[in-house]
Amino acid sequence: MGLLMKDSAFRFLIIFAALAVGIFYFARQPHAQETRKNTVKNMEPLKPTAEDLATVPKVEKSDAEWKKQLTPEQYAILRGHSTERA
Repeated sequence: MGLLMKDSAFRFLIIFAALAVGIFYFARQPHAQETRKNTVKNMEPLKPTAEDLATVPKVEKSDAEWKKQLTPEQYAILRGHSTERA
């Protein structure tokens, strides 16, 4: 009887310790919404500088070059402005 009592008391102690550790662990975790609110509150919007922006060279082609490169449908839409219904 004594051994059975010690065994169940030991099991109870292990279970209680595991629950206490779990509760302590989750109680210390920050809440996701609170963390996000603080992060958003402290952030400033990005302001791009001239160094951040990439320069893109302007493509200059004649209509004949565009017709050669594009299909008739692509040319009609991209270069011929055929996107509006009649």
